[in-house]
This record gives sequence, C-alpha cells and structure tokens, in this order.
Amino acid sequence: MLEDIRKRWSTKGLFLVLSLLAIAVVYFHHQFRLERERLWLTNLSITYGEHIKDNLHQSLSATYSFAAWLKAQKGAIEGFEAMAGEMLAYYPCVMSFQLAPMGVVTQVAPLQGNEEALGHDLFGDPTRAKEALAARESGELILAGPFRLRQGGVGVIGRLPIFLDAIHEESRFWGFVIVVIRFPEVLETVKLEALKSNQALYRLSKIDPFSGEERELAGSKEGANLSRGVENRLLLPGATWSLEIFPAKRWSDWVEPLFEGLMGLALALLITSWVSFVHKRKREEALESLAFFDPLTRLPNRTRLFEYFSALVNDQRHEGEGILVGFLDLDRFKEVNDTFGHKVGDLLLLAVVERLGKHMRGGDMLSRQGGDEFIFLWPHIGSLEACQGRLDELLALFSEPFEIQGEEIRVNVSIGVSFYRGNERDLDALIMEADAAMYQAKIEGRGRYCLFQKP
Repeated sequence: MLEDIRKRWSTKGLFLVLSLLAIAVVYFHHQFRLERERLWLTNLSITYGEHIKDNLHQSLSATYSFAAWLKAQKGAIEGFEAMAGEMLAYYPCVMSFQLAPMGVVTQVAPLQGNEEALGHDLFGDPTRAKEALAARESGELILAGPFRLRQGGVGVIGRLPIFLDAIHEESRFWGFVIVVIRFPEVLETVKLEALKSNQALYRLSKIDPFSGEERELAGSKEGANLSRGVENRLLLPGATWSLEIFPAKRWSDWVEPLFEGLMGLALALLITSWVSFVHKRKREEALESLAFFDPLTRLPNRTRLFEYFSALVNDQRHEGEGILVGFLDLDRFKEVNDTFGHKVGDLLLLAVVERLGKHMRGGDMLSRQGGDEFIFLWPHIGSLEACQGRLDELLALFSEPFEIQGEEIRVNVSIGVSFYRGNERDLDALIMEADAAMYQAKIEGRGRYCLFQKP
C-alpha cells in the first residue's frame, strides 16, 4: 500500500514537474518569439532607413558638382541652364536646381513651372530663414523641409552654402546651391507600402533641429501596436528623420501557448525542446546573415561595411595612412536587364563580384549597396595618387566581356573615389563624396574613375 502511495505521488510529482516544465518552455518560447519579432522589425527599419538615406543622399550629391563648377567659374553663373539640364537626367527625384546668390534665388532649372521661385529671399522668409542661416553659419549642406513650395507641390530642399576665395581676405559667402527634391515621390522607390505584405506598418517623421518637436511626414500605422514599435534615427545632412516600424497584428497572447504547453505530453515536450533549440540556432544564423550580408551576392551589406570602417579607423597602423573609399557603378546595367532579363542581370552581378573579388587584397572590403552599386574600402593607403595604378587595373578588369548563359555581355564601370585620413568625416560623408565623384565620371564619359575634389 505504501508502495502504491509512493508511486502515485511520484507520478503526481512527475506530472507537476512536466507541467511546470511545459509552462517554462512556453514562457521562454513566447519571449523568444517577441525578441525574434523585434529583431525582424529592427532589420526592416535598418534596411528601409538606409534606402531612404541613399535616395536623399543621391539627390543631394548634385550640389557638390554645382559647387565645384561655381568654384571653377569664380562665382560666374553663365552656362547654368545647360549644366543643370544635363544633370537633371541623372537625378530623377530632383524637381529643380537653383542658384541663390546672397540668399536670393536668381536661377532655376527647369524654369517652366518654377517661375514663382525666382526672387525668393531665403533670409527674408520666416519659414526658410532658420535653416538658411544655419547652413551659412555651419558652411555645411543642410536638408530642410518638407515645405509647400511657392511654385506648387511639396519638396525637401538641400542647400549647400558656397564660399569663394577672395584676394587678401577670408573666403566670402557667395550664396547657395539648392536642390529641390520631390516629396513624397523620393520615397516611391523605397516602397514603404510593401511593408504591409510583411505584416508591418510604419511612421516616418522629422525631428525639428531647433525645437526638437517631431513632425510626421508619412505613415501607414492604423491598426498597429504603437507600443511595440522599433525606431531607427536617420542622420541626414543637418537634419534627423525617424523611421518607426510597428507590427501590423496583435502580439501573441498568453492563453494559447500556455494551453498548448499544459496539454503537451512529456515526450513531445522534450522532443519539441530539442527541435526548438536546433531551429532557434538556424533562425539566428539566418537572421544574422540577413542583417549583415547581401542575399544575392553574399557580400557584406551597408551595416557590415560601417562596422568594418569603424574597426579600420580604430586600427590605423601608421600615422599618415588613410582609407580609400570607392563607389563603383555598372554603366548601363539597366540596358542589360531590359535586354536579357533580370535573371541574366543577377548572374552578371555575380560574375562581376567574382572578378572584382580577385582584385581585392587582404584587408580590403567589397560591399554591395543595392542594384548595380558597390562600395570598396582599401585600408592603409598613403595617398590617392599611390592608388591610381590599382584603379586602372580595376577598370581593366572590364575590358573583357562576360559570358552569361551563352550571351557575351560587355559592361564598363564608373568609379568615384574619396579618401579618409583621420579627419572628422564619417563614412556617410565619404560615400556621398565618392558618389558625387562617380557621377562626375559618368558625366565625363563613363568607363573611368574620378577622384573627389572638394569644392
């Protein structure tokens, strides 16, 4: 009888232990699911945030080309319409380019439809004066807006102050080079609305640099759980935007997983625990790969690139060494996709990566930024001039055609180069400089490289 009682209590004890184990497993699985969803949302916010920044930086980079042009012309504006007309073809999100000597807009291209912008006094307009004064005082490019434009529509505006050298005097303020970017059209290629298919919603807002107040710019957050969102601050020239991603469905409640756990058999719970552990490791590896590497080429993505750049900056071996930042773009890659299809285009990208990889040395990094754009880092460089031989070799890699599925395809590349030598510029600024130099290479005829020249 005592043995029966002991077995009965042993069975109850085992059942209690297994029940507690089931509750514990369900609890920790629930926490893991919440953490996994948060990691997933964080990755989405980083990916889409970088796309937004890339689109804006690409349009803003045009101001540096105009700055160099004005510098070379010593402030003369003859030929502005011709240059602006050619530049507009490379910047589809740009509504207009403007020149504002001493803060007053006197030149606009294209002029048709933008006549109301002529004569606009930035310093005299209370809605524009703060950003204009801040740009002049800092000497840096500043992104302002979105504003409702005098000529109609809504746009964000990049203003780069221009300072010209004066004889026996300090540099004098000439005025502004202005790029007006269509908004929200600049966000269309980012495809934020596609988040809905991933069961996620978003809110894009701007933090006012003067008051600190947050202003919503765009969003699709109805029905979202706002308390569970993740935020990514987008640091733009003279401005900070915020991209928040929210789950579009209710987060899992406690009743269903607890019920499933309590109803589970001991063996099923043990097997599930083991399988859950194996799957957890695979999911973590997949999420880590997604967070740091491009899914097509397996090259490091922008996040990994920034981490590696920081490590290189902290590991400069010798004083005077620098880091070369190259921005490489395939010329007329869109024609390949249009002619042969995107599958061949993807295979061509893989072949390009293989050919570029053979040219990289130990310590170099090649990263894909999206589409046909790549960034490479060459550390421990004494000067840009010392790298010109390697850059020529890089261009020579594309002298031979690629054979893709029986098709002989020829492509060239345009390369822009900037250089870091222990100064205050971050990688975003260096990439913008290299991007501007790359577009200058395209303007000069493609299939070449161009070194960034400060305006």
